[in-house]
Amino acid sequence: RAGEAKPPVKSIKQRREVELHANAMVGGTYNGYFKEGHRVAKAYLDSDRTRPPADFGKGIADEQEAKFRVRAFEENGPSFERYLNDPLTKTGAYLTIYNVHTEELITLPPDQPSGWLKTKHEVEEAESGEYVLRVRIGAVQGTPTERHFVELGSRQGGPDDFTLMKTFQIGGTTAAPQIIELPVSISAAGPRTFVLREKRDVKLDHELYTVARKETKVGPPSALWIDWVEWEGPLGGADVQARIPPVLSSGEADPRAVLERFAARAFRGKTPSAAYLDKLTALHQARIAAGDPFDQAIREPLSAILASPGFLYIQEIGVNQTISQAEKENLSPSPPLALSLSKAELSSRLSYFLWSAPPDAPLLAADLTDPDILSREVDRMLTSPKADEFVRGFVHQWLHLDRLDFFQFDTKQFRDFDESTKAAARREVYETFAYLLRNGGSLSRLLKSDEVHVNGLLATYYGIEGVSGDDFRPVKVTTGSPRGGLLGMAAVLAMGSNGERTSPVERGAWVLRYLLHNPPPPAPPNVPQLDRLNGKLISPRERLAAHMEEAQCAQCHRKIDPIGFGLEN
Repeated sequence: RAGEAKPPVKSIKQRREVELHANAMVGGTYNGYFKEGHRVAKAYLDSDRTRPPADFGKGIADEQEAKFRVRAFEENGPSFERYLNDPLTKTGAYLTIYNVHTEELITLPPDQPSGWLKTKHEVEEAESGEYVLRVRIGAVQGTPTERHFVELGSRQGGPDDFTLMKTFQIGGTTAAPQIIELPVSISAAGPRTFVLREKRDVKLDHELYTVARKETKVGPPSALWIDWVEWEGPLGGADVQARIPPVLSSGEADPRAVLERFAARAFRGKTPSAAYLDKLTALHQARIAAGDPFDQAIREPLSAILASPGFLYIQEIGVNQTISQAEKENLSPSPPLALSLSKAELSSRLSYFLWSAPPDAPLLAADLTDPDILSREVDRMLTSPKADEFVRGFVHQWLHLDRLDFFQFDTKQFRDFDESTKAAARREVYETFAYLLRNGGSLSRLLKSDEVHVNGLLATYYGIEGVSGDDFRPVKVTTGSPRGGLLGMAAVLAMGSNGERTSPVERGAWVLRYLLHNPPPPAPPNVPQLDRLNGKLISPRERLAAHMEEAQCAQCHRKIDPIGFGLEN
């Protein structure tokens, strides 16, 4: 109601002991669908079949379904039974492959799954804001280390919807689990369901399960075990209250001071005019007169600031704001008049270039026209985590890393190059460039280097031992290793393929375009299709050699192919 302030949002912490719902779900499926279905189906099939299946129990419609239920129990029942009989499922839950308990769902209210242990602060729905998810998890001893990675993603649609957020390497064990946590944002339109699963391409689950079942009769062993999951939020409620300015002796805050300080920050150091502040203050007073409390009434003028051109656009007026009529008459349309930027405008340019964000207070206060101060500020900005935006944007555009998403990689051929590995491979390119940028490294090290920048996941993929954890770091490579430098990175090499086989032409053209700045000309419109090669099992080198026989192809291929073939190892 008007005049009543909304009570402050309290941060809630809820924990779920995962075995409570996992065992209920797994046990219900096993005892109902599989075990009882098998009993009814067997009873019907072992009879003279003169009576309908419904006489023997529920769930079996005809003879065909009865045979299917017997086969389903024989293929899946043992893996469910093994799961339920394992002592660790009494205190936690395994993440499995293909069936039983393939993923752990964390759904924030209002869709609360059973098993949440609620605190005294009960809520009906999760407020929008920042939250943190925590999971206590361990790897099962004796399972392959390449299976000790867990993916955390979001889900907003059906069961096949999964958006990868982060992959964690699990160094803890079932006896001494570790706690992983990930900040998440909750909004009215965003996902509220989050998914934990073992890192893999789930499209291969049935194949993996079938192969393992032939060997073990119960499918592949589980490699990850979860003790509990927890969420906490919304975080920062106290911080939001702290942003409200100090209360004056009259019991009310000074709205003009609030708006002036906020506008100066939004306009990147430019002081708003008195007339502009008068209009904003009048908006606030109108809301107060309507019965809104201070923190509600201040929102409308703050919104007006954020909707103004001074915030939405970079405005550069320059130091010399007036030009005489004589100067205008003498101006030539080309080249344009050079603009002398003010200190605040120069700060904004530099900040959006290196941070993709407004300048902070030290940058606004610095005299960037002084070369020494400019150099010092650039060094400070590059060491800031905010410069990661520059690294990602620049490297992505320069090297055209969008090609990494052009193809669906065939995980049957390259089983370990799933979405998590691809994301880590892409980040290796960013991390390598950022390290050289921040440590004064030579550009030549982008081409040839004796180290790679990897985390535990990518090191496992590259076969580099002794690296664990989720943080990227420089690691020395052994003599003779094909890794080191852009041309040894999985992301760059993967872009020189179609997801199934390598393309020396694409690799060679990529090097010419983006590393040597000597792009090959576009392919002529009359490139022969070489139909005589259809159906023949030939190597990429033999296929490209056939193009060299064609005059219209040979000139470009002599330039492209040697570079591409050099990357085939």
